[in-house]
Amino acid sequence: MAISEPASLRGGPQISNRVNSTTLDKRLTNIYDYYSGGGFSSIMLKQCLDIISFIFTLTLISFGIFRVDWLSIIRCTISDSCTGKLLRHDFPLILIILAVPFVPICLGYLGFLLVRAARTYKWGRWVRALFVQLCIDEDYLANTPWPVIADRLIHSSFLDRTSMTRGGEERVVPLTMAEITARLCRTDNFLIGLVNNNVVPLPRPSFIALFHKVTRHRKNPRHRAPAGYAAAPADGDDLTGVDGMLDSGSLDQPLTPDDSAAPGVAEDLSVGSLPPIEPLPIALPSILASSMSEPTQLPVDSVYGVTSLFSTRPNVYFTQVGETALRLAFLNKMMITRNIGTGYPANIIPPSFRNDPVSARRIVVTRFRLYGLIALPLTPFIFVYALIFSVLGHGSEFYANPATLGTGRWSRYALLRFRRYNELPHNFARRVRESYQHADDYVNQFRNPVADQLVHFVIYVLSGALVFLLFVTLVDDSLATSVTVLNRNLLWYTGVLSVAVIGLRSLVATTGSTTDPVTALNKVAECTGFMPPQWVGEEHTKHVLKQFRRLYSTQIQVLLDELQGIIVLPYTLLVVMPRAADSIVEWVAYHEEVIEAPPIGGVYQPRNYDQGGKSMI
Repeated sequence: MAISEPASLRGGPQISNRVNSTTLDKRLTNIYDYYSGGGFSSIMLKQCLDIISFIFTLTLISFGIFRVDWLSIIRCTISDSCTGKLLRHDFPLILIILAVPFVPICLGYLGFLLVRAARTYKWGRWVRALFVQLCIDEDYLANTPWPVIADRLIHSSFLDRTSMTRGGEERVVPLTMAEITARLCRTDNFLIGLVNNNVVPLPRPSFIALFHKVTRHRKNPRHRAPAGYAAAPADGDDLTGVDGMLDSGSLDQPLTPDDSAAPGVAEDLSVGSLPPIEPLPIALPSILASSMSEPTQLPVDSVYGVTSLFSTRPNVYFTQVGETALRLAFLNKMMITRNIGTGYPANIIPPSFRNDPVSARRIVVTRFRLYGLIALPLTPFIFVYALIFSVLGHGSEFYANPATLGTGRWSRYALLRFRRYNELPHNFARRVRESYQHADDYVNQFRNPVADQLVHFVIYVLSGALVFLLFVTLVDDSLATSVTVLNRNLLWYTGVLSVAVIGLRSLVATTGSTTDPVTALNKVAECTGFMPPQWVGEEHTKHVLKQFRRLYSTQIQVLLDELQGIIVLPYTLLVVMPRAADSIVEWVAYHEEVIEAPPIGGVYQPRNYDQGGKSMI
């Protein structure tokens, strides 16, 4: 049997030391990472493989940059042997200059991986000992639901906290299921709230947005929006009212039409079951209003992305590296995590956000610019490493099936729009996996018969040429390497034609793919919980498909966006994010749903926290 009765309930041995309230978030995160990682052996193996993968990638990059003579290889022809020209025998000055920052950066990141592995080993042993006390078998951890683990933690009383009453007596505060979920999702809830309320700026950099603006103006010069206003919809795009709904956040409404119609689990799993907290005032104080009068904010359309999702300009830009930078620069340091030397309880929003917003804004801007300055010299190396890592990671998939780069994938912005508040990552990942098949089915409803006929014709021609080359190879295999066309042998053309034919076949509509777009999109909405009212009844139209494709793009496009996000990361942290510091401070300090909920601390508690009573744990 995988799980038996807890030792604490049977009078068996218990772990005597209780977790300090200031480290409760960290301990719960360690327990959840241990659970989602598959146990001690799995998480330690992952740490070791990460170190080995980095060393392998670093060796490959070093060999390719410092040892291989690429100019000689490019000058080589098929008739001229490249023996002796592959390796570099001299090192130009530019390579020596490049090696000066390259070596310490790589050694520093390697040291970071080693320290992370050591820390993982330390807390992994602690969690493993805790699971032994709770009689949880690690071999069956993958098949054990998380609520079972959380229930054991609650009944074990090991994570209970002690607090002082007004009379000076020590009181034990038991842990609840709602508190576990709220603590685990605290930072993620704030991130979702920042994005869904259009507080975080999501524009593309100025030079990229300018390129899109120029190209769009050439296509339709009469659609020129004045400064500070949303761009006019293109022909055929009936987007009336959608931008305003994005601003108000009504696009994130769950599928359940009546929130009160889903009773039961909401009272047990939402933070609303905690002691009631009086909402904070929404009125903007005069001191913050005076600081916002400075000319530091851009127009709403270019900073807050109010019209980003469904505007005709592709200005929504939120990548994985941007999210990581936002977490490091702001979210992870937004609340007081330790009460040592501060005089305030742990995990609360600093009082300076409400008492002195000007100083809070200055701190936020300083942190963004500090991380921007750190990212500035690291950007080239991060870009090269990410490029090589992406090529190695997706190279085998592309070799096995070249059509994988054209498969659909949700953008990072779409994932944040889809995720529900108080939803644990493993539940969200399951919903996303279920949505991919339905999203592909919806996209496949819109086929162009003219393009399909042309693709069929090209496939027929290329397949004929490929069959001819294979026949020549069967007759005499030496011809594949001896016969050359345009300085390339027949073997090279055989490989190129094979990849081209496989890739083009992925573009052809499969049999029976044209069904019902309404059913396909509704299935996507059931998995993602995202269904704008403007899409209802218009599922078969091209403008809904256009809006859908901005959320569900190809895998190669997502990879290119991630690489582009690395390039513009310093610009985002140094220029874009500081301009939105006023709005970020105002939202955190005075939004009615950003509250202090004892004993958890600062949390973001939207009205539909449990998404219609659905269990998020």
